[in-house]
Order: sequence, then C-alpha cells, then structure tokens
Amino acid sequence: MRRSLSRLLPLLSLVVFGCSPAANNTVAMDMTAPPVDMGPPAPDLSFPSRAPTDHPPLLQMANGGGPVMKSMEVSTVVWQGDEALGEQVQTFLEWMMTSTYYTGSLAEYGVGPGQAMGVIVLPVAKPATLDDSAISPLIKGYIADHTFPAPNANTVFSFIVPATTQSTLYGSNGCSDYGGYHAETRVATGSNQFVPYAINLQCKGFGGNTPFDGITEVLSHEIAETATDGHPYTDTAYSADPSMAPLGGEVGDLCVGLSTTFNVTQDVADGGATPESYYVTRLYSNKAAAAGNSDPCVPAPAGDPYFDVAVDPIDITLPAGQSMTAKLEPYAFGDVGVIKWALEGQPGQGITVSPESGQVKAGDTVGLTINVAAKTQSGTYPIFLYVDSQKGGSNQWMSAINVQ
Repeated sequence: MRRSLSRLLPLLSLVVFGCSPAANNTVAMDMTAPPVDMGPPAPDLSFPSRAPTDHPPLLQMANGGGPVMKSMEVSTVVWQGDEALGEQVQTFLEWMMTSTYYTGSLAEYGVGPGQAMGVIVLPVAKPATLDDSAISPLIKGYIADHTFPAPNANTVFSFIVPATTQSTLYGSNGCSDYGGYHAETRVATGSNQFVPYAINLQCKGFGGNTPFDGITEVLSHEIAETATDGHPYTDTAYSADPSMAPLGGEVGDLCVGLSTTFNVTQDVADGGATPESYYVTRLYSNKAAAAGNSDPCVPAPAGDPYFDVAVDPIDITLPAGQSMTAKLEPYAFGDVGVIKWALEGQPGQGITVSPESGQVKAGDTVGLTINVAAKTQSGTYPIFLYVDSQKGGSNQWMSAINVQ
C-alpha cells in the first residue's frame, strides 16, 4: 500500500549453414542477404529506458464547488467516564488547530487556524455498539436540548468513541475496516442547515508508541479532511479525481499510513508549560504533487530523497473479460538504493494483478499484467502499493481499475 523484474528480450534466430568442399569451383552463397524463409525480425518487447526521476503525473485534488472550513471550531464529544481523555484531546487540538502542521499543510486549500472549543460529556453511559445511523438523531437531540451549542458554518462535532464500544458503518466494523470517518447531518429534521461531524476510534495497533498516538493519528486525519471537505454528501469541496473517489480520495486518504511526530512545548492552564510529542498523519499537497519532484505527503521527512513506484497509467479502464499490461515505474529524486514494493492484496471480484511484489531500482520499468474476469461487475477497484527503500523510508501508491 511486487514482482521480480523481467524484461522480455527480442528473439534471436541463429541459422547455421553446413559447407562442403566446393566442386567444380562453384561460387559460394552470398551471406550478406538473409535467406527468404527467415521472415521479418522479431518484435522488440523490452521497455524503453527511463530517467530515474521520470514518473506519470500525480493526482490532483479538485474542488467540487463546496466550502472549506477556513476557521473551524471543533467541539470534542466523549461519554461518561472518558472526561480525562476528553481533556487530553482538547489539549492536543489547542495545539493542532493553530500549529504550522495544520495551517502550513492546509493553507493551499484555503484553510486557516481553527479553535478547540472544549469538551462535551454526553449524559449517558458508554454504549456497547454505535452505528452511524444513531449519530444523526443523537446530534439533533443534543442540539435541541442545548447540550450541544447551536452550530454555525464553522462548527464540527468530533466524537471520541469509547474503547469498549463497537462502531459500525454501512455493515463494516470499526478498527477492522476503518479507524474513523467524517460525515454530516441536518441540525434539525427538515432543516437545510447541515453540520459536519467526525467519528474517531481507539484501535489497538494504530499510531506510534502509545494508545493516544492512535487517537491523534485518526483525529488529525479526520479533522483535516473535514476542513477541506466538510460536506462530502451535499456540497463536496476538495477530493481526488471522481473515478478514484470510491477508494478514498481526500487529503488524509492519499497519505494514509504515512505519519510523523511533532515535539512541542505547550502552555497549560496553571500557567506552566509541558513538553508533548504528538503523532499525526501527513496530508496531501496539490502544490508538491504538481511540482512532481518532492513528496506530495506533507510535512515530508527532512533529508530523505522522495521515491515511489508508480503505476502507469494511474487510472486504468478495462472491459470485463479482458486483460492488459500496465507499467510499474519506480522513481527517486536521490540515491535510495533498492526499492521493494508489494500489493496490498488483490483488487478482488475476479481481478488479478501480477506480479504481486518485487525489488527494483529507480529508472527500471516492469510489466504489470491485469486480468479482469468476464464475471467482474462494473465499478472502480483499487491498486494499492506499499513501497520501502533500501536506505530508509516508505511510501505508497494508489491507482484504480475502472471496469466497464
């Protein structure tokens, strides 16, 4: 989120002529012209050479016309028993919403500093399960009874789901299928005003070194996507090419799994200061992607040359029952040594991609065979590559197969 490199070499025909002593001074055959039965030369099936920095154009986020949240106001919502966690999240958001991480990464999309508005503790016990269908009536009810503040155009309600609660969404299960998501709902039945909300889970194995790292990784992802696409169902703002949207195409999705740590010193309520280390997701930059010579997931690690393994074409259209050969194009802007790549599983639905993993160097080209079974339903299917370099660092590549 990998195949041996094999180039198909042109076929070489070798014809051996037997000679016997010339009799009667017979003139020898003229070998400058090929025998008529050799036929045309075999086609050259090898890939042309490529510069190590050459790659197909990277994805661009496009604004569908919807608003961005220039000055987001985030309220953290927790259940009874998670008050201390809520305050820890509030402290994190106080840093993040005005940090160079948040404003520096999202300024190109029109997003400015935001505010952490405090913690709201729901007056109920932690639920055993929480389906997304329950979130909309919950928000409407708590706005109506003033547990939640009356929302404005900048309001976001960010829920920290208890660790003991099983989250579900359209039949999928939290922590196995997703770590969080953002959506929107009407502020009241029949209203034309919609308020964004974010659902953030506490999943084991997420984040860096601590459970709280997992929360901040999910939070930073969902809050950034809400800022740049707060109304994904009613008034879409920034997302990737619509054909890629089913794969997840917002500023956090395109860099999922690529995170970084910020070491900061924060002022606290008692007037002192405390050092903190915050683990956050990196975010997709249109500017860096358009430049094409630096890491599009920002903030990029300092001192590490950018590299990846591209699929060309990035957006593949193929009828059911057919196959094609795409190209894998590893590239790098510096010496990263051997690059390892691997598919994050097959696309499914009768689609197979081969090879599945490999080792390459920048400038190589590898054939990637894509087979679509006749039974495959039309739709968009993902190709995710995980990429690691010999000299450190990791990246990923996302492409789509559009089956007609």
